Amino acid sequence: PTIGLYQTAAPISRTSGSEGVKGSSKDRTSGDMDYLEPHEVLERYGVEREILDWVENMHMWFVRHLLRPLCKQIDELDSLFEQHGLGHLSCKRTVLDTAALEQAKASGASTFGSFGAFGSSALAQSTSSTPQTLVDLALKYGELPQAKERMALEKYLRVPGYLCRDYIVQRVHTLAQSGALPAYSFDGGGSYIPSDGNAASANSATSPAQEQPWNPVTHPTDGQLLFHLFCTFMDQTMPPVQNCRHPFTDRYVLQPERKPDHNLPVQIIQVVRKRPHFCLMVKGSFYDVTANRNNLFITLILFVLEIQRECAGYLGLTNLGGKHVDLLAVIDK
Repeated sequence: PTIGLYQTAAPISRTSGSEGVKGSSKDRTSGDMDYLEPHEVLERYGVEREILDWVENMHMWFVRHLLRPLCKQIDELDSLFEQHGLGHLSCKRTVLDTAALEQAKASGASTFGSFGAFGSSALAQSTSSTPQTLVDLALKYGELPQAKERMALEKYLRVPGYLCRDYIVQRVHTLAQSGALPAYSFDGGGSYIPSDGNAASANSATSPAQEQPWNPVTHPTDGQLLFHLFCTFMDQTMPPVQNCRHPFTDRYVLQPERKPDHNLPVQIIQVVRKRPHFCLMVKGSFYDVTANRNNLFITLILFVLEIQRECAGYLGLTNLGGKHVDLLAVIDK
């Protein structure tokens, strides 16, 4: 279906706590901590009038700063790999076996070399020198800029719990097509066309592959996908932190089974996975956010707002108003 150019944010009304996670989810998450209803959270920040405009800004931020640059990087690198006989390692065709990579590194298998396929000379023809898996690429040629870029993209495309690489790559491209995320479905996804052609007719080589529907078991929701992309963007933007593999996710995304870090001004917590529902932990209080299409965007907006007010817009050493991140522009009045 044709994607429109603009879609306004769903209205936010002041209603009862049923909009949030009050009840069993609230009991599991907030415990004895103070609990604020979604409308109370907006009132505390004093942003009831601005929030819908900021949601639109956050839509555009995702497209301009994350989705479109990511699509461009995927397309350019996949094209380069295809040109040099490495199409089997493109973003849409293969997934990194992280367990195999860690095992190989632990055994000392790393042997960095200079791979002729990316040089200015003719392509390397020997299959013995051509990496056959992403593990091979990382171990043997991990110092080459193209290999580093491919592994960086892998972090974006490896959504935890899902192996549907073909779907994820196509969905990222679909969401990037318009400036205001009209195709976004926070608790669903979209149809896609398998690139391997399995859905094509066996009787005609020219028959196009048939669209396949979004599968709630094997495909992430758009809400889960965008949150993963956001976390990865921040992980790769922030400088390394001692004893943290992921400087943003490991500190500012609170896992439900862990206690809040009171040394941090704010943390994001996902309290419901299916029909994804995100909220905030702020100074020992549970800040609920309306459970609808805008839930993720409002959560991120309030996260940025809290960092602006409490930390002058700095997340550690990272300026959220810097040109690369530019998140403070989302809440610019």
